Amino acid sequence: MSPSICIVLDTSVLYDDYKLGRAPLRELLNIAKLCSAHVILPKVVFDEQVNHFERDYQNSVKKIKNAIKKLRELPLVDNVDSSTPVISGSYEEFLQHTAQEHDIQIADYPSVSHEDVLKRTLKKRKPFGDKDKGYKDTLIWETILELLSNRCERVVFIVANHTDFAGLPAGSLHSDLIKDLGDHGFTDGSVALKLSIKEASNYLREVGGLNAASLIELIAEQIKDSVDFDDLLTEHSNDIVECIETDSGDILIGEGADEPSFLWNVEEAEIEIETTEVVENGEVVVYASAEFENELMYWMFLSSYYTNVDYLEVVGITPCETDEKIDSAWVSGNMVLSLHFSFVYNPSNQQVSGFEALRIYRVDLGAEN
Repeated sequence: MSPSICIVLDTSVLYDDYKLGRAPLRELLNIAKLCSAHVILPKVVFDEQVNHFERDYQNSVKKIKNAIKKLRELPLVDNVDSSTPVISGSYEEFLQHTAQEHDIQIADYPSVSHEDVLKRTLKKRKPFGDKDKGYKDTLIWETILELLSNRCERVVFIVANHTDFAGLPAGSLHSDLIKDLGDHGFTDGSVALKLSIKEASNYLREVGGLNAASLIELIAEQIKDSVDFDDLLTEHSNDIVECIETDSGDILIGEGADEPSFLWNVEEAEIEIETTEVVENGEVVVYASAEFENELMYWMFLSSYYTNVDYLEVVGITPCETDEKIDSAWVSGNMVLSLHFSFVYNPSNQQVSGFEALRIYRVDLGAEN
């Protein structure tokens, strides 16, 4: 793939994605990095996104105020909160900062003259239509032409609302735009029109010769950014307990120890993604480990406790209930645990499934052995 390829985003593909964080866009950005491609946001798209945000905020506030007014008119409704969410800063600055974080470049307005735009309007040349509608789209198209003139050998143009740009056959550029390319000395293939972010990602994989395995490192970064591992481990605490019950020798001292009781405290867990494997439909099997300090209570033989009392005291394990008649002891304490687990991750929607606890052991005991 040419290192000078540019990916241009239209406003239509960023609909409601005010944080630039949805899975398809994140996937596209990852592929762009792997291909050394530049992701471009025309200034007209940037400004339109800001305008959409401000419009949606005002509309949402209006709906809240109307709902509050309606609630106050209802009988038996008390303590109606009259406050509404307030914007804490400039969305324009937020968007600019977020774009910079994601290596999305903002291309300034094109230098096209008003005369040239008017001529295009009068001739009804795309992206203008019969009702002189298409001014913003024309500025985007002129931005693309300037990118081809100054920095890009090829542009991947992603636009969901394609009626002002597409021609026949479906998905191809309109003949007016193809003529523009020729008039500027560019080939028909200089601009690839794609009707969704997903379609553009697949196109980049194909022209870049990228297979699924080459995206693993980037997918791993996406997993770290999007998966809440603390919630994941807490949600699957029963699976982890079952893992210990089937292999209790890793974590408990003494034969016959079973049914450990966990008091979960995984907020400080240190997560490491070990390996990933691509499976069907683009999903990825992730193998990871978590190391965290946790409170434990479990049953063990009292004789086993006496045998290991010195070591148990060192690691902070003490009996909380004993019964010499049946040789039993409940012990408790804090342990540093290492958990190995796997799950399935879908990069296209950032969903996690198929959690499985593979092995858990006590870190200090492992070091002792």
